[in-house]
Amino acid sequence: MQPDPLATRCQHSPYNMRRLTGCSLEERLHGLLSRLGSEQRRRIFSRLTQAQRQKLEQCLLAKCEVQRRNWQGVTVVARSCDEERDPGRRWSPLRRGHGPSDWSRALCQPHSEKAGHAQSQGVYKRVVAGHTSYEATCRTGPFNLSTKWTRSWEAAERFAKVLKGIRKRVLQSSAEIEVSFREAIAEELWQTGLKAREDLNLAFVVRIGARYWVGRSLESPRFAASGLDLERGLSAFRRLRQARGAVFEGACNELSLLMKHSPGELSDAWQRLRMVYLDIWEQAGHSRERVARRLDSLEAKQKPRRLQALRRWRARRTQMAASRRQAWPKSGRLRGGSEALQARCERLLEQWWTKTCRKCCGGVGQPTAQKKAKITGCGMTPVGVCM
Repeated sequence: MQPDPLATRCQHSPYNMRRLTGCSLEERLHGLLSRLGSEQRRRIFSRLTQAQRQKLEQCLLAKCEVQRRNWQGVTVVARSCDEERDPGRRWSPLRRGHGPSDWSRALCQPHSEKAGHAQSQGVYKRVVAGHTSYEATCRTGPFNLSTKWTRSWEAAERFAKVLKGIRKRVLQSSAEIEVSFREAIAEELWQTGLKAREDLNLAFVVRIGARYWVGRSLESPRFAASGLDLERGLSAFRRLRQARGAVFEGACNELSLLMKHSPGELSDAWQRLRMVYLDIWEQAGHSRERVARRLDSLEAKQKPRRLQALRRWRARRTQMAASRRQAWPKSGRLRGGSEALQARCERLLEQWWTKTCRKCCGGVGQPTAQKKAKITGCGMTPVGVCM
């Protein structure tokens, strides 16, 4: 079985070259022109005919229309100007309008992480000295709500319904998370007629993502969900979010986070987050040294994973640099250099002219000198141009 020369070439070509390989000539030319400077773009545009400029404008308008409708929730099929599609490029099922399946929705439903009672979600039990007690918990965004321990299973179920009502109100609200959290607690307690401190002993902790540094999320001290303690907890959330906001907070692992931030940036962000975290625990009356020792222990456990991700990141950078040198062995320039981009634009212009001339003239093209004159822009009028 003969190897595919296109696949072999794509393995050693830079990412942007692979991305533009399946597009039409107009789309590839537009992508290269967008990366050139204004003067170089002006020189390339001066070599285009009126028909070529119109085709480029049509491609740009069609692409903008596709993006606009997709943002509005209307799914359209993007086509190139020549109605030529690469069969290897496929839209994802969600972009084609198909929603997630039932089993994937079931996996995304909130569920308790600990083993609780089989008949209720979010109610946990413990047995101490032969006595069984129950606690209701619920996660609402970055907050973990919990109630007091009670020996009545019915009371624990009623508390769990209150917590689920708070979470539902927060999810339905369009306000900021702090405002919606505060309002949801007040509205749900007013509707049920319960009191936060006397009846539920309602409290919450703030969770902040720190998996890259310590392998898990960090939790703040426990704050009561009423009075001044509620405001202290929300203030702690604002401080932690501000310290954590310098680094990407979406779904990612150690390696993908290194692709977005340098090791120095991640180290500085952790020092800021660590300092704020220790201050919050100390202001809550806990020992700063004890919390610091706990963080040091978690960092030591996570250190092998960080070092492994760092080695993979360095190896990937070395591989990308080697692929760039192999793509341009003569010039030795990096991908995206102005001279290399301009040369690629000129090659695409020559391919475009040859393709159009073959379609219109039945394979009869211009002489080589006139063909080169059209590309180099020396002023000669090409013969037989069917644009």
